[in-house]
Amino acid sequence: MLPMCLQDRLTQSLIDRFKQTLIRLRGVRLKEDPKENRLDGSLRGWCWVEGTFSWVEPTAYALISSRVLGDTDSDQVCEGRAMLLDRRCADGGWNFGNKEVLGMALPSDRGSTSWALRALG
Repeated sequence: MLPMCLQDRLTQSLIDRFKQTLIRLRGVRLKEDPKENRLDGSLRGWCWVEGTFSWVEPTAYALISSRVLGDTDSDQVCEGRAMLLDRRCADGGWNFGNKEVLGMALPSDRGSTSWALRALG
């Protein structure tokens, strides 16, 4: 459901174009060994730059936007949620992209964690 302030301004055509753009701008699947990266590289979220790796914050923004536009259970949304859950750090929060690098657990970041929680909530 759209907020009242947007209901009069957004046409169905504009909403559909936005949804199509969200689908097009998803991140790419990783080709490397997921065990080496300590993440599921087959899960796609959204990226900062088209055609690149999925990151936590753009994925959170896309999921929040999708929910506002009424899309809560499409394949893309479900996969984005799964990607966020897969990227959760050992301390329970999220950082910018990976939960671990070169065998070392990364600490969470307050900003990324707050966006991820909002997207999953």
